[in-house]
Amino acid sequence: MGSGVGDFGWRACRGPRAGVAEVGASQIVMGTDYPFPWTKTAVDHILNTPGLSDAERVAILGETAEKLLAIKPA
Repeated sequence: MGSGVGDFGWRACRGPRAGVAEVGASQIVMGTDYPFPWTKTAVDHILNTPGLSDAERVAILGETAEKLLAIKPA
C-alpha cells in the first residue's frame, strides 16, 4: 500500500467506520478547516460512530497525529 494524504470529507463518503475498515484507524487523523471556528460536531461524530472501538476513537482523535508529528503527550 502506498502512503499519502487524503481528505475523506465524511459527508462525501460512507463515514469513519468505512475509512477505518479500508485503511485502519492508525492511518486516519482528525483535521480542521482552520481558521474557521472549531466546533465539537466532528469530534462528536467520531465519538458516536457505532462500531468504532475506544482504541480506534483515540487513534483518530489524536494518538495518530501525536505519532505522525512526534508530539509527546502531556
